[in-house]
Amino acid sequence: MADIHTYDIGTNLDVTLVDENAAIVDLSTSSSIALYLTKPGGTVVEKAMTQPGGGTDGVCRYTTIALDLDTHGQWRLQVRVVFPAGEWTSNEGVMPVKLSRFTPP
Repeated sequence: MADIHTYDIGTNLDVTLVDENAAIVDLSTSSSIALYLTKPGGTVVEKAMTQPGGGTDGVCRYTTIALDLDTHGQWRLQVRVVFPAGEWTSNEGVMPVKLSRFTPP
């Protein structure tokens, strides 16, 4: 994965969800998928995710827009999926965001 920098626009944050047995989670029947991003300062933002491959491959995606990545440092991310039978939350991951020398758009 390429480095992610502050104020990057159009960066795909792809997450492949697997269960406790490392099997791909089929997302095709989900009603919603949310990405929770925790900034280095502790602020949490929620973003809706898509299923670029239809969901059977376990991949969900959020594409960054202007001002999403406004802070450099260690971001934490977690995915929450709602299925007809219940809700499921992923383990938390870490995403380093490097400081860009460019100013925001």
